[in-house]
Amino acid sequence: MNHYPAASSHAAEQPAAAPSGGTAITAGVLACLGGAHRLLSILVLIAGIVLLSDLDAEGETDATTTLFAISIPVFLIVGALLLTGGIQMLRRKTPGRGLIVAGCAADIAYSVIELVVVEAVAGANDYTVLGSPVFVLLTTVFPILTIVFTQVAPTTRWLGAHAAPASPSA
Repeated sequence: MNHYPAASSHAAEQPAAAPSGGTAITAGVLACLGGAHRLLSILVLIAGIVLLSDLDAEGETDATTTLFAISIPVFLIVGALLLTGGIQMLRRKTPGRGLIVAGCAADIAYSVIELVVVEAVAGANDYTVLGSPVFVLLTTVFPILTIVFTQVAPTTRWLGAHAAPASPSA
């Protein structure tokens, strides 16, 4: 008669491994990079406005200068939302998710609006705009990925996981 040891139930008693946070950290880093990109874009827009105003001897504001001027506060808001949300995400603060999604959604919406305006202005002035739809597609890929990484279940688990309290040593 063979006697086998009873199956151990120790495996069921093992605590679950803590979530690695890969998707959440990726979302936080992408948000910070997107925020920094938008804030640095403000400097480029300001330089563009200065250069365009130097070229325009009559002092008239053209559509490009107007678009640049409108873009500055939008980029400031988007950049602030993404940087703040990204930092909060990396610090495991749940409100960071909402800030990231709001910043990315605003960024995507503004990219589409900007495409429509550029195409309308170009059509009204008989200009040909090359690559605008492709540019919008490329500029919305990272915000879309950031939203996805922010909203997936592993990110939720990582944000919800708290470090086990240290036991007092006697």
